[in-house]
Amino acid sequence: MNPSDSLSQLADIHLPPTISQWPPAYGWWLLACALLILIAVGIRWLLISHRKKQYKVEATSVLNNIKQQFQSDNNNLAALEAINSLLKQTCMTHYGRHETAGLSGDAWLAFLDNTGNTKDFSKGPGRSLTYTLYTPNPVAPVEELIEITKKWITKQP
Repeated sequence: MNPSDSLSQLADIHLPPTISQWPPAYGWWLLACALLILIAVGIRWLLISHRKKQYKVEATSVLNNIKQQFQSDNNNLAALEAINSLLKQTCMTHYGRHETAGLSGDAWLAFLDNTGNTKDFSKGPGRSLTYTLYTPNPVAPVEELIEITKKWITKQP
């Protein structure tokens, strides 16, 4: 036997078929599921965050309406009642009914000061939200009260 003859009789190398791209390996499926879950959690977090801050937008809008109404009719009592009501509703929305619904007088003003990191309610124009409300023709610094209420709303988390 001639060695050159035996090499010529060999068949060519058979390559295996190419590896297909589909279906992907299990790791890619896990990565895709993890990304979908992460995207869903992110979207939900954004929606909840937006919903939590929506009360501030609504409160600011109502406060602007109160300011316009006060500028048109100059009714101190109506403005004081509306501002106090707005503050109560905003507090109950954000802090809960159990924590804020029963507050009145100095405790109410102290709560507003604590949550707004200010002293404008207990030692400033906010004092008119307590006992001035119960006088027939109250005299109160409504413009200043509107401003400190706006500041209080913006300081809320």
